Amino acid sequence: MDVLYCSAGLILSGAVRSWQDKMNRLRLSQLLDMYYSQRGVSFDPKYRACERQARLRELEAMEDLLPTQVTCRYYTYSMEQSPS
Repeated sequence: MDVLYCSAGLILSGAVRSWQDKMNRLRLSQLLDMYYSQRGVSFDPKYRACERQARLRELEAMEDLLPTQVTCRYYTYSMEQSPS
């Protein structure tokens, strides 16, 4: 389960930089509430937990090693959790 939270943190940390003008009074708890809801982040609805795989694929294209490692671990975790 930790890998899910880690991937959410990685996904949101990259997006937060572009949202700074919209987030001046937004708390982290509010952002996480939106991310884990069905509607997603109100000012960028593509950021929601059920779209995690799509956002991770975007991160894979980066040449940074950390997103690649988290993405690989997420896929491994997903495969471990799926019924055989």
